[in-house]
Formats: sequence, structure tokens, C-alpha cells
Amino acid sequence: MTLVLPGVKLKQLDAGQVTITMAVATAQAISRTVRREVRIKWVNDLYYLQHKVAGILVEGWQQDGQSALMIGLGLNLMSADYPLALQKKVGSLALDQVDKASLVAAIIERFFYLQTQPFAQVMSIYRNLSCLQHRNVILQVAGQQIRGQVTGFDQHGGIQLETDQGQRTFYSGEVIKVNVLPKQ
Repeated sequence: MTLVLPGVKLKQLDAGQVTITMAVATAQAISRTVRREVRIKWVNDLYYLQHKVAGILVEGWQQDGQSALMIGLGLNLMSADYPLALQKKVGSLALDQVDKASLVAAIIERFFYLQTQPFAQVMSIYRNLSCLQHRNVILQVAGQQIRGQVTGFDQHGGIQLETDQGQRTFYSGEVIKVNVLPKQ
């Protein structure tokens, strides 16, 4: 689905906060509507049974003095035969009989509700839904791979890693590897 919000003042927008809010809204809506518990992999992926089932993309658009915010959500609902190369990573919620309109409505309702809440409250929920807390990860940032243990997420949604160079916080990048066991 793509949610288009016209008239959003893009200069005042924090796309990271919007992404985090949509991730929380989607996870909560899935839990409440179809009774599947998903976890969030920083910053914009949702996992079910250790397989990626959703991704979120937030983009702004401006032209001729008009603007819009576009939030894309790809959600694998139905069982599928994925190519062998993807089967270890990609999955679905296995909902072959689902009322998609109700699920979309729940996601949108939850998103707009969370937009009215202090971002600190959204971050608290986000932290509880994270599948990365205390995990050893490799974060790819600007072509560089950084290894560390996730110690948390700051108040702006940055991922905090304990690295060989000490505690560091990142606001962009992609977690490309997760050790499922916490560091001993």
C-alpha cells in the first residue's frame, strides 16, 4: 500500500520518525487484527518467525509549490513459494484468508493515532518491538561495515552500538547481519 499525505511541510519533517511510527503502527495493527506478533528490525523492516515480511519506505515529493509525503508499505500476507535463494530471509504472515481492507484500515488508524502521541512514547513501543536489542550486528553505512552490539535506540530513533571504538549512534545505514544470540 502507499499512503499519500498531501500538503506536508517537508522541511519540517523527520522521515526517520515517520518510518518508525509506521513500523510501530503496522506491528500493532497486525497484532490486533490478525493475531500475528511481528518484530521490527531497525529501522524499517518487520519480521515474523525470523523472516522478513514487510518493508517501509518514506519519501517526500515537491513540485510547483506543492508537496506530499508518501509512505510505502510492502507486506507479504499470503503463503508463497519463494525462490530458494530467498527462502531463508523472506517469509509471509501466512494469511491466505485475510480481510485486506480491515488490515489496511487498522494500519492507517494506528498510524494517525500514534502521530498524535509524543514521539518518546512511540520510541518506547518501538524499543519493545525491536528484534535487535543486545544482538551483535553488522551495520553498513556509506560503504563501510561497522560491527557492534545493539545497546538501544536514542530518542530520535538512532541505533546505538557498542563497537571496538566505543559507544556510537547511527541515524542511517542498514543492518546487514544479525547474530541471533546475544553477546556473552
